[in-house]
Amino acid sequence: MPASSIIFSNLSPDGTQLPNTGNTMTQNSRTQWSPSTKRIVVIACVLIALLVLYLGRSLIPFIVLAGILAFLLDPIVTFLCQFARSPRWAAVVFAYIMLLVVLALIILVGTPALLDAIRQANIDLPRLVIHIVTELRRWLESIRFVQFMDFSADLSPIVDPALEALNGVVPQRVIPSPERILESLPSAVEIATGFASTVVSTVLSAILAFIFTLIYSIYLSLDMPRISQWILEVIPPTYHEEMSQLGRMIRQVWIAYLRGQILLCGIIGMAVGLGTAVLGLRGAVLLGILAGILEVLPTIGPVTAAIPAVIMALVQGSTVLPVSNFFFAVLVALFYWVIQQLENNIIVPRVIGNAIRVHPILVMAAVVIGASVAGIFGALTASPVLATGRVLAHYVYCKLLDIPPFPLEQTVVAPAAERSPFTRLSRAWFVDAYVRTTHTLMQLYRTLFPVVRQIALLMAYLAAWLWPRLVRMTIWSWSALRRTLPRVYAAAMHAATNLYLSVRRVMST
Repeated sequence: MPASSIIFSNLSPDGTQLPNTGNTMTQNSRTQWSPSTKRIVVIACVLIALLVLYLGRSLIPFIVLAGILAFLLDPIVTFLCQFARSPRWAAVVFAYIMLLVVLALIILVGTPALLDAIRQANIDLPRLVIHIVTELRRWLESIRFVQFMDFSADLSPIVDPALEALNGVVPQRVIPSPERILESLPSAVEIATGFASTVVSTVLSAILAFIFTLIYSIYLSLDMPRISQWILEVIPPTYHEEMSQLGRMIRQVWIAYLRGQILLCGIIGMAVGLGTAVLGLRGAVLLGILAGILEVLPTIGPVTAAIPAVIMALVQGSTVLPVSNFFFAVLVALFYWVIQQLENNIIVPRVIGNAIRVHPILVMAAVVIGASVAGIFGALTASPVLATGRVLAHYVYCKLLDIPPFPLEQTVVAPAAERSPFTRLSRAWFVDAYVRTTHTLMQLYRTLFPVVRQIALLMAYLAAWLWPRLVRMTIWSWSALRRTLPRVYAAAMHAATNLYLSVRRVMST
């Protein structure tokens, strides 16, 4: 073979095949990215993702809410797929149909109950406004001049403008006269038209938002296994165990919060409704519903729910307790404080558990920030988002310090914990109380059954004796009424005729 052929071929001088190292290096150098290129691509991807999030920021609350809904319904869908052996799409359709049925029942049953509670509350808004204004005026008059020991201060520059503003709020302003109504009718029509258009647009927006959220949630429920598999494929295999444990902890936080919050709303609503009804506060059902709804706002909701109750107690007083309105308002405020303390120290640790583990001050700050950023949705999800941030911060902190974020004893499934002595005693007490109650009821039944039987026989004999006499008395009464009724009718007509003639005679003279 010529030398030129040996130089431009992969053959050695003796004719053996040589490895193509040069071409392989050239090919690898063409396909591999340099570190600077990788950094540029990562930064570009992050910027594009942030741009997409910014452009679609109005859809983020709906997508997050759809994810939460799909997350809550996923156990039902999984149960139907595993035990009913139905396809996933059928399980998803069934779960969402049941959700719509439950929502429809809540609306159909809850709306009349809410309207009835508002009607029973009998809230006289003009009287309430006048009473509040009167009390404020009296309080401002009392603090016009403040004197404490040798110190005295004149607060007239502050009190006088406030009194002047309150003097304009009089019953005539609260309940306007007909002339005032006629004068303000054109502007009232414009305001009513604008308000109606605003209400219609708000209702349509809410309906469209609900439909879009439901569609997003259905798609997320259908693709939940694919999403989980995609996340595992994106994460490097060495981090699969840690990411699985991290995902389980975050899932535990959201499950404990969302499901526990629903149960907590029911408990607090029932407690407030029953407590205010026992105290004699009007509108107890409405206050219970309000307390249950506002319970979704941690720390701020219970305080907000107590304000209308205290105002109603101060204005309306109690229908049961013979105390003054002021003392009754203090009693209602104390009742709400006791409910909140029981909630924070007994109910919440047992219903939600230690999944949140965030200080109440941080929760309040998170609620305010979430409300300012994302409105009511941000306020509702502030607490679980803050708890999720706590879990992620703990993981990052441990990785930065080379500390195992999830010790071995946390990843191993712990054996079933032995019941505490208190649990065993309470269980034994309940069983003993059940047995004793059943035994007492059976003895009472055996004792009272002969007596009840004799009373029933006596009532039957008495009814058999009275029935013919009642029939005869009814027939006699009807015949007497038939004889008397024409006479009464004739006398009434005669009296009416005489009255008519007398009136005509007087008018003619």
